[in-house]
Amino acid sequence: MTNQSTEDVAVPDALRRAAAGVPADPPALDEAHRRHRKRQLQRSFVALAGVGVLVAASIVTPRLLAGPVESATPADPTPSRAATPPPQRLLLKPAWVVRAPGGTDVSELPDHPDPAQPNYG
Repeated sequence: MTNQSTEDVAVPDALRRAAAGVPADPPALDEAHRRHRKRQLQRSFVALAGVGVLVAASIVTPRLLAGPVESATPADPTPSRAATPPPQRLLLKPAWVVRAPGGTDVSELPDHPDPAQPNYG
């Protein structure tokens, strides 16, 4: 290998033009932190705007798909009796019925439950 200086080495013209665009001094650390914070703020804003658009779309889309709201009054004001289903009856089990545990005689149960005992005795 021969000792050659850097001026003796042939450097392509495209490489020289690319090197001319690079700044001679690297940016300061404060400048790099400032650019990072700016990019981070921009990304946060874009993410927040995207979430806002999704929320707005989720609220508006069902209303658009539902179509126009129809009036509450039917076209025929006198519906036939046969078309109306019979009313449903709601049967509830009374909550105040106390069942005795298996193998216990009803006469052994106290008249009033004791709140000091678990499950009111």
